[in-house]
Amino acid sequence: LHRVDRRQRQMCIRDRMNIAVEGVPQEYATSLDYLNFVRYAAENGAADLSGFQKALLEKPIEEQGQYYIHVLAAYYQNDLTSIIRYYELSINKPKKNYGHNSNSDMMLIESQIAAVYAYRELGQTQESERLMQDLTASLDSRLKNDMRADPADWYRKAVLAAIHGDAQQSLVFLQQAIDGGWRNHWSPRLDPPIRKLEGNRQVQSMLAGLQTRLSIIRGQFEMDMEFETAWSG
Repeated sequence: LHRVDRRQRQMCIRDRMNIAVEGVPQEYATSLDYLNFVRYAAENGAADLSGFQKALLEKPIEEQGQYYIHVLAAYYQNDLTSIIRYYELSINKPKKNYGHNSNSDMMLIESQIAAVYAYRELGQTQESERLMQDLTASLDSRLKNDMRADPADWYRKAVLAAIHGDAQQSLVFLQQAIDGGWRNHWSPRLDPPIRKLEGNRQVQSMLAGLQTRLSIIRGQFEMDMEFETAWSG
């Protein structure tokens, strides 16, 4: 029964990816693959990503963004050598200029964070520190832009602080992310550096508070929809 369920799940993955790509220009196809990957990881956790990774490998890699998804899949599974392999392949792959694409930006930043983590865990401290400095400068610059500041960047700084071994600073950044409106409550279950802090009571309290806030928002939204339906009916 388990084998049947797993086979059905892998067929669903392929179907979802084919739907995402069919008839869609390359600049959007990779973004759709990325969004499908994130959704699948959020729903199923890091332990069951091999099926999605296998489906990705069946597709020809034509641009950097596709490598980034492989980097993230390896990162969530804590596969350090694969993180580095796919990240370094992405560097050597010609970059296509699709203009401003927020998903492309996210994929690049998150794959760089994964590389920082893998380099450090594998003892390649110089590469890790260099990339971390570049990333920190980039995130700080993004956060200074109040009109377009993304609270997820505070979460990314929390991950970098955790990689660096500064748990307290990581908690500060995590709280800033939550206060700023960050809602990706599933991310700490996927990011290996943050997973190491799961037993911390402050982290548990922060994430429980976030879950409560999201439940209230969902409840309010459902009430509004029920009211609107009743009014229009």
